[in-house]
Amino acid sequence: MCRLLGYCAAGEVPVASLIGDEGFHQFTALSAMHSDGWGMAWYEAGQPQIRKSPLRADETPEYDKLAQQPLGDLGLLHFRWATPGLGINDRNCHPFSYGPYAMAHNGAIHPHDRLHELLPPEWERQLVSTTDSERYFLGIMSRLAVHDGDMAAAIAGTAAANGVTVSPSTYRKRSQDRSAMTTFLAEPTFRWRDSSSTNRLTSAVVSWLSSGPSTRETNNRAIRA
Repeated sequence: MCRLLGYCAAGEVPVASLIGDEGFHQFTALSAMHSDGWGMAWYEAGQPQIRKSPLRADETPEYDKLAQQPLGDLGLLHFRWATPGLGINDRNCHPFSYGPYAMAHNGAIHPHDRLHELLPPEWERQLVSTTDSERYFLGIMSRLAVHDGDMAAAIAGTAAANGVTVSPSTYRKRSQDRSAMTTFLAEPTFRWRDSSSTNRLTSAVVSWLSSGPSTRETNNRAIRA
């Protein structure tokens, strides 16, 4: 499993300042357990910029340096705890990007030997990692055009496809195997209304799928999971 932070601000801001010094220190400390890599995404001229490393975040000077810089008004931060069997390298670290979209994911999709069913061959060839997360992300992207740009429908369709690939005849729902979806997806022109708030997030943000605890801080426009 992994830990994620997504933010949307009124202007360019250091990600460390969004949750305060103590909050950022506590969040960074989670990398002691979620130690299989880290990654950041932010936007320049409408395109995601990605930095990531397979090293532990709290032991990487670049992580702290980037976190203290006002890189942009929209971004993602991810600490990886790798799914067993998936390699620890920079290609498998999150976030992933496609066009103007950036995505980070927490959880796992089972069974691993059927992950190829998530994508048609032409999309499978676009993978840069061996992760279930990137396959899930490209699954959303492949459905976005089919649904005429309707992101909610693309996410729902991909989540439903995940259920289809896991047949009750071949899959027993044990807690250690259950597919889990906590996904942050960012795009610089998309507008999202938080269902728990009347606050309109002005630049864009995060769309998420459920599982496990999360903290929504609408005043700071930061979401942690």
